[in-house]
Amino acid sequence: DHAGNACGQIGETDDFDQAIAYAMQNVDLTNTLMIVTADHAHTSQILNAQPAYALSTVLKTADGNNMVVSYGTAQEDSRDTDGGYNGGDMEHTGTQLRIAASGPGAQRVIGLTDQTDNFYTIAGALGLATSTESQKALSDNGTVKVSAADGKFTADVDGFNGDAVLSYELKDKNDKTVAASDSSTPLSGVRVKTAQTTPIALDGVTEGSEYTLTVIGRQSGKAVTVDFQAPAANSADKNNGKPGVGAAGADNDGVIASGKVSDSAQAGPFGAALLGKTGTAVLAVAIAIAMLVAVAMLVKTAKAAKNDR
Repeated sequence: DHAGNACGQIGETDDFDQAIAYAMQNVDLTNTLMIVTADHAHTSQILNAQPAYALSTVLKTADGNNMVVSYGTAQEDSRDTDGGYNGGDMEHTGTQLRIAASGPGAQRVIGLTDQTDNFYTIAGALGLATSTESQKALSDNGTVKVSAADGKFTADVDGFNGDAVLSYELKDKNDKTVAASDSSTPLSGVRVKTAQTTPIALDGVTEGSEYTLTVIGRQSGKAVTVDFQAPAANSADKNNGKPGVGAAGADNDGVIASGKVSDSAQAGPFGAALLGKTGTAVLAVAIAIAMLVAVAMLVKTAKAAKNDR
């Protein structure tokens, strides 16, 4: 169609039909969904006569009649001497496309189907997450590990498989933003390497300083917060003589702190972490004590006021 070759189009359509027939004969349609469609439409149409407003090619059918194939997006200077068209480049169009299916899930492909619905038909046949909630749940096991090596700090992110993009913000102990990703649009940030580790370089980290790193999946909204202290450069005696560790206080893989979606953060080697179960209990006791102190102060104030009267 791009070349305006009407005979070639008919030949390719026949080839395509034979390819589909071969596939249907050699594929088990009890457990395989086959969908046939196209990515876009073209301009060619079969007409009963040559139009005055478009280029066309006249073919002879098997019964001796004329069949006019018209092309509506060809350049005028591409017309040949016989009024037909045999070269150049045709454009795509937005015309509706044929779609057909056989196999499990084919019942979703009846009549017209929205273009984006085809994705969910395929995903459903493969047993993949097709609802928003199930897609977000793919990031439930997201983890972040902060590591140090050769004076450089990196956050390795895994498990955010329900997201396409991550955002992150690194703050120091004074709540000042040291580094952050671009969040100007819903798709701005760090592109997720699905089913792989996504590294984030933590620029601006100073050895010995304390930081809070927050990583958020832009699509799922799942977040991980990790508190850590950037250790000083390593020496062999600080790590019991074990080689390959990039910073003091890090484990053998150079990890100095980690966190996950379910509990937000885990303690690093310096004890820096968000409140876990123990921290929550301590906070509850502290609040209770503060309330008792407040009540005692109120009673004391009331007694003093009574004595004044």
